[in-house]
Amino acid sequence: MRHVRYASMWWVGLVVAVGLGVAQAQTPRAPLTSIDQKLDAVQTAVDGSALPRFQDNSDGTITDRQTGFMWVKLDNAGGPLDKDTVRNWNDAITTWLDQVNSLNKTNASNDADGSRVSFAGGYTDWRLPTIVELQTILDTSVPGCGVSPFTTPCVDPVFDTNCTAGCTNTALNPANACSCTAASGYWSTATDAKDPSGAWDVDFLDGDVDFTFKNFSLRVRAVRFGR
Repeated sequence: MRHVRYASMWWVGLVVAVGLGVAQAQTPRAPLTSIDQKLDAVQTAVDGSALPRFQDNSDGTITDRQTGFMWVKLDNAGGPLDKDTVRNWNDAITTWLDQVNSLNKTNASNDADGSRVSFAGGYTDWRLPTIVELQTILDTSVPGCGVSPFTTPCVDPVFDTNCTAGCTNTALNPANACSCTAASGYWSTATDAKDPSGAWDVDFLDGDVDFTFKNFSLRVRAVRFGR
């Protein structure tokens, strides 16, 4: 009857194994509630470190790993990508975007030696962001946001770094490049549903969403989808 005993032991082992598997499957785990958390968890599992949400691509663009959007870095060099460049709404979605989409290494504004240029990554599908997209880069927790003298933009520091007079958004030495944002209103594509003579903008002075008539001039920032 020894074979019966062995069969019984095998059956008990199978039941125990299945039971443990069920118990493990039923063990609740804390959910990862955002794409950013999932990406961080994957990276931590790979090399023990967490990727930051925003990545400076060193080509005049910034990638948001959480949303998948790519943003043009603004600078302080006086060209179309200057943080203080202003356009009325119609010019923003036409003339200004044409300028940004035509920027390349040869026609970008640059120093005589070509070491510093205002560049937009060489992409040609830049557009004005929607109001929701523009709000995704707001950060009202930044020290100085909405506080006198109202010069600190309410945005992640990757969009406001080394912003000095004349700086460009790329450089041979990436440490010499800048990223700028004005503490002011930036246009979105959103026309007001009740009054089509106006559109919505995000004010990086305090994080508010405002209505502005389209013939007024506000600052501009471009976005595209791509990692």
